[in-house]
Amino acid sequence: MKALLVYQNEELPSSRIRIIQMAPHLEAHGISCEVIRWPDRIGDKLALGRRAKGTDIVVLQKKLPAFLDAHLLSGAPLVFDYDDAIMFRDRPKNGSFDSRSRRIRFNRITRMSRGLIAGNRYLASFAPIDRVLIAPSPVPHEVPIKQHRETAKLRIGWVGLGKNLGALDMLRPVFAALDVTPVVISNQRYSGFPNEHVPWSLASQDELVAELDIGIMPLDADSPFTRGKCSYKLLQYFATGVPCIASPVGMNAEVIRPGENGLLASTTEEWIAAIRTMSSTEKRAAMGAAGRRDVETSYTYPVIAERWSQFLKACA
Repeated sequence: MKALLVYQNEELPSSRIRIIQMAPHLEAHGISCEVIRWPDRIGDKLALGRRAKGTDIVVLQKKLPAFLDAHLLSGAPLVFDYDDAIMFRDRPKNGSFDSRSRRIRFNRITRMSRGLIAGNRYLASFAPIDRVLIAPSPVPHEVPIKQHRETAKLRIGWVGLGKNLGALDMLRPVFAALDVTPVVISNQRYSGFPNEHVPWSLASQDELVAELDIGIMPLDADSPFTRGKCSYKLLQYFATGVPCIASPVGMNAEVIRPGENGLLASTTEEWIAAIRTMSSTEKRAAMGAAGRRDVETSYTYPVIAERWSQFLKACA
């Protein structure tokens, strides 16, 4: 079976995680993959349309084509993959996250598809067709593992793109009340509260995460876009054996089992209490180990790729 995997931009995490790094694992299940970037020039788009109609299955990752671009894929054996709430704006405009143009493009490309792969249940709820695979974004699991030890000051870290740094704003009073070291692993600096900035790089991110004592993932509960987040930060922390504290928003509330692999917190008081609970080395070690087991069982590339391969073969 031959598959054409089309991604947006190799610099986007979703393109790298769900397509570029996924392809070798699909190959292991008998799917011959050709991985290409969505073209910019009209001639290349026409060529893509012709190639799409001549392959067994086409996976388009999170791209919402305009009408004419989508028409080029009409009749192709298409599967659409999305791991964000791309039917909404990621930032409000005039107080609203609603976007008519995004909603129209999303409905158009998904109705053209034989099947959809959604990163979580919330995202799948927007599917206008019945054939949907819910498949989280997998994480590499052959990574450094945290060795939890007593520490005078907890290193509490967040990893992510600079455009998402605003999520940390809700934790300003939390870190003002605690004697800990906030660590921000990102391509940009964060100035909302004093922190240790660590420049992000793909080569070093796993080692950097494994140096944390606690990983965090605060989210805005009022945003329909953030409710679609696929908890990838949590899975990264879990893979290294680092326990997590997160807002109980969207998939976070499914991934974290409070008291077992992490804690959930909404208010400033709950965040402070959760961090104080994790001041115990034994609790951090136990929760981190539980999270690591969760990744090994449910979120590795071999596990998710097997589910993808079965679904793609069924859609071909």
